[in-house]
Amino acid sequence: MNSIRLFPNKQRGTVAVVLLSTMLVLQFIFNIRTYYLKSNLGNRYTVQELHAIKLDMINGVISLILFVVYIITIVFFLRWFKRAYQNAAELGVKLRYSTNMSVGAWFIPLFHWIGPVQMMLELYRNTEKILIENSLTRKKKIRYILIFAWWFIYILCGIIALIDTIFILPRSDRLELAIWMADYLLFVNLLNFGLTILAIAVVNNYRKLEIKLNALSYVTENKDNRNVETIDEGLIS
Repeated sequence: MNSIRLFPNKQRGTVAVVLLSTMLVLQFIFNIRTYYLKSNLGNRYTVQELHAIKLDMINGVISLILFVVYIITIVFFLRWFKRAYQNAAELGVKLRYSTNMSVGAWFIPLFHWIGPVQMMLELYRNTEKILIENSLTRKKKIRYILIFAWWFIYILCGIIALIDTIFILPRSDRLELAIWMADYLLFVNLLNFGLTILAIAVVNNYRKLEIKLNALSYVTENKDNRNVETIDEGLIS
């Protein structure tokens, strides 16, 4: 491994994990309170009553905080992801996309269901390969299982959002939908909860690999610097 100086990314990864964990706690509180309020309605309720649960003052405050944390999380996640992809380029890894695309890919319709996961897999595979060559880690299938599970739920949530926009919301004023809508909303909330858990696992797993990679680059750089000093001293003498 040649002497390189990777861009610091540990702090960004840590902040991303902390923000995702905060989202998880808020989602948990929101879901528990929603379930509690729904149970008080009994077995029969209308769509309007389900909407009233969402408009409950405490749930409204939680939703607002969750939305703000969600936006901040996206910003810090993208900053972490871009820096991680940039470091992979510094390692001389042949990447499929540019560093700027590591951010832009998340906002391109349809492509955002393919590009980002390809980049994440590139990061894992290449970083893991370098660390294995230096006996600093070993290949773990669970890392890739978590990535694919995370991305499957991410796509599923995207499809459900489209279904909501096209089919559910235009008919939400019809009372007959209330019977199954409560279970549907619970299913969606649980999916988002699971998505956040898997996102934490994926980011945290790569953050651990990055820490080892940065330690390796530091040792390699110092070793090369000592070699240069030795050569210089020999020339001087």
